[in-house]
Amino acid sequence: MSEKHRFETRCLHAGQLPDPATCARAVPVHRTTSYVFHDSDHAARLFSYQEAGNIYTRMMNPTQDVMEKRMAAMEGGGAALALASGTFFLLALMAGFFFIRNHREVEKKTAT
Repeated sequence: MSEKHRFETRCLHAGQLPDPATCARAVPVHRTTSYVFHDSDHAARLFSYQEAGNIYTRMMNPTQDVMEKRMAAMEGGGAALALASGTFFLLALMAGFFFIRNHREVEKKTAT
């Protein structure tokens, strides 16, 4: 959804298109824990992130995907990340910080 739409419109419709099969405008709530794969090759491509798709609801959920796209559109960002709790947010933040710091330490040691 482009910036030409008003903020209110982006709040309601960003990140989602009407369902072509049912013409439903509202985002469906997908209450499932797992998804079906076409075959083992399809599953391998999904788990290796060679192909986009749903694997397991804690890794990717269509409803959460729409919410993340909508949040990014409202904030004017390129992407957003929705997490289940503040505790997990802190874990993700710290893991990212330590990964970056560790990577820089390795760069310093190999450069000398």
